Amino acid sequence: MVSFLFAEEGDLGVTEAMKLLELSDSLLKFIKDKEEQWVTFGKMNSHLYRDQLMRRMKAKQLSKESATMVFFLASVIKSGPRIVKAMDQMTEEEKKLTWWFPTKDFFLTETTQYVSQAVKNQKFPVVNIPTCMPGLDVLFFCLMTPKERRTLDNLSLRPTFSQLDLQEAAQTKAKEGYSTYWTKIIKGTKNPDKPEAPGMKEDYYQNAAGDKYHLVKKDMTLIQPAVATGYTLAEIQTYLDTF
Repeated sequence: MVSFLFAEEGDLGVTEAMKLLELSDSLLKFIKDKEEQWVTFGKMNSHLYRDQLMRRMKAKQLSKESATMVFFLASVIKSGPRIVKAMDQMTEEEKKLTWWFPTKDFFLTETTQYVSQAVKNQKFPVVNIPTCMPGLDVLFFCLMTPKERRTLDNLSLRPTFSQLDLQEAAQTKAKEGYSTYWTKIIKGTKNPDKPEAPGMKEDYYQNAAGDKYHLVKKDMTLIQPAVATGYTLAEIQTYLDTF
């Protein structure tokens, strides 16, 4: 006859299950000594991705210019193969620039296209380069975009905009742009390992909106919001107008 002792209601089932467990002193010490690690155990966020990326850059001994160009080119287009192809089409004079080869080499040797491929390839996903430094991505948007297109509407279409420390009205604008990005621009994903249909990714958005990053100046210093509730739409517009 099969016994369902562990399924008994009340304390009996739990008590019997506990007989198979032990929180030994060594196990207790192991758990307590790693309190901070359990917060992000098995999880990834923009901060952890940034740590991985910068460690790779340091290991490759990238110059500041080369590292900056990795971020810039990934902001221009989030596709490693297309970045490498476009770099190969640069002029011979441009290819002699000191940052050109190390930057191309980094994309070839250290990156893969999608997050789902990163573990298998042991490389960094290109799609996550802009999102691990959102303020920098916004700066590059301003630098590479003509004045007539450097608008709040167009900025809101960049997922990194929703990662900024935004006041309520600005965050509403960011969410509208985020939704448009996923429904009308990205139209799903070509990732063969994780196909996704077009549509607003509410969980992606909520994760991004919780980041609270700051805007970046051309000298690579941060701009603090005027008030504790985050940047207003007027502050963002002023930032756009400075370029």
